[in-house]
Amino acid sequence: MPDGSLESGLAGSAGGARPGGGPESGGFGVASAVPGASDHRRHVVLAVLVVVLFLALNNVRLLLERFHGMGALYTAGRADEATVVWKAVQVLLVLLATMLLPALLGAAGAGAGGSRAWRVASPGAALRTLGLHDDALAGLAWAFVGTLPALLGFAWLGSLRPGTLSWALVMTAVASPIAEEVLYRGFLVRQLYQCARWPFWLAALANALPFALGHLYQVRDIGAGLPGAAGILVITGLGAAFAGWLFARWRWNLWPAIGFHAFMNLWAFMFMMGESVVSTPAAIPFMALAAVATAAVTIWRTGGWRIAREG
Repeated sequence: MPDGSLESGLAGSAGGARPGGGPESGGFGVASAVPGASDHRRHVVLAVLVVVLFLALNNVRLLLERFHGMGALYTAGRADEATVVWKAVQVLLVLLATMLLPALLGAAGAGAGGSRAWRVASPGAALRTLGLHDDALAGLAWAFVGTLPALLGFAWLGSLRPGTLSWALVMTAVASPIAEEVLYRGFLVRQLYQCARWPFWLAALANALPFALGHLYQVRDIGAGLPGAAGILVITGLGAAFAGWLFARWRWNLWPAIGFHAFMNLWAFMFMMGESVVSTPAAIPFMALAAVATAAVTIWRTGGWRIAREG
């Protein structure tokens, strides 16, 4: 089976990011433009499978911590290294889940035309569906440009962290942004919107709620009260929805969203903005400016702001 076509009955395509251009075909086979009853059932089954897989993948840390090696890292005070490890494993498991989705649909009798055929997607097609196939350098470069207001603002507010190169840096600016964008945006948003045919606002909300709730641990870490918790929920929730919009607007190239997430984390880490998005309230306007600048770059490069479903 060629990498560019998974005849699995999943709606949507893995079109490449071509700023200003039209979508390309590829990835999962596009459903009929006028879905019938079988299409509706397939979309419902797919949404259920995606949500179940997402919940399992989002809690992979709980399973990995049972292994002696992982537990030993935490016990030895090497939590940052342990986090990098389980985030890397999580990305690989998301790739595997994406490859297995067509087979799971077939097993549920929800393949193309009600088929029960077991078809496993190729790694290349799964990477395309997750948005990791396209020009990473360009996506990261435009994200760097968009986050310059945060870099300048944080540098003005804070001071450069000594000994910046560390496992904490790798975890904060590399492992966490990649793993979270792949799982929440590459997998959850893409499958629910483009393949299960949910409205974009609903797919974005489904990604934003667990993402925001997953950051409430910061309340404990910084000793924030109810206002701090509310601030964390709002800022991280909006950030998740914005990253979903970036992913869709760049025609399913995940690298601009990864870059935005990674550079924002990097600038905050380098200039010691704290352990939470609300640790330094004066930094919040610069976060907003970076989001506005990134949105402007995106609209300029892609020719608009609206999300149009492919297929």
